[in-house]
Amino acid sequence: MAFWRTNERAITVVSVLAGSLVLWELGARISHVPQFLLPAPSVVIADLFKAPGLYAINSLATLRVTLTGFGLAVLLGVLLAVAIVHSRIMEHSLYTLLVALNSLPKVALAPLFVIWLGTGSPSKTTVAVTIAIFPIVIDTALGLRSIEPDVMNMAKVMRASRWQILRRIRFPHALPAMFAGMKVAISLALVGTIVGEFVAGGDLRHCAGLRLHHTARCARYSSILYNRFSRAAADALAPFAAAARHSR
Repeated sequence: MAFWRTNERAITVVSVLAGSLVLWELGARISHVPQFLLPAPSVVIADLFKAPGLYAINSLATLRVTLTGFGLAVLLGVLLAVAIVHSRIMEHSLYTLLVALNSLPKVALAPLFVIWLGTGSPSKTTVAVTIAIFPIVIDTALGLRSIEPDVMNMAKVMRASRWQILRRIRFPHALPAMFAGMKVAISLALVGTIVGEFVAGGDLRHCAGLRLHHTARCARYSSILYNRFSRAAADALAPFAAAARHSR
């Protein structure tokens, strides 16, 4: 009973995913849908085990770019949020620029990054950072500002410096909002990496996005579904990983 209460949300998510796979398998077998339209999960798993090393290399390369982009997005996002909170000029300029940048379709920006940075990891990482940084900046800035006036007045009465207020009051208070932004950003970083791999290309053996594009051209739908559901599983489990780090 205690185990259920502690892991209720994770068990619910895993149960829903497992139930969906079972219904999908039964539906594909009962309806006799052609495999080139909708292969059953068993076909997808069988295709995965035909070349596990290939999928592992692709997934690890994509994971490396995703984590790099996510880390840079967190670092830059927190710094920008601090600048926005402490400077009205930075708030008016940076906030407007971020909103304008977030409204642009990232697929349109990806070719520019490829021209500027080449077809390697830097261009793909930049796309991931561009997509993931917005929720981190917004949530962190909101958390840094949501301090009760009485607490701020007490800090000013005690002649605390701006650095002391930031380190001992604003940052601890903003941690829940920061982790909320990170939960959203980790999924967006993965989306940005896949977009960058689609546009930048590169070696077929070293990215999942280009592998997905290749399998689509070759009508390898089981491989496409493996890539799609790998990304969906990563998106579903990312909030639990962030919550576990936060609880520690």
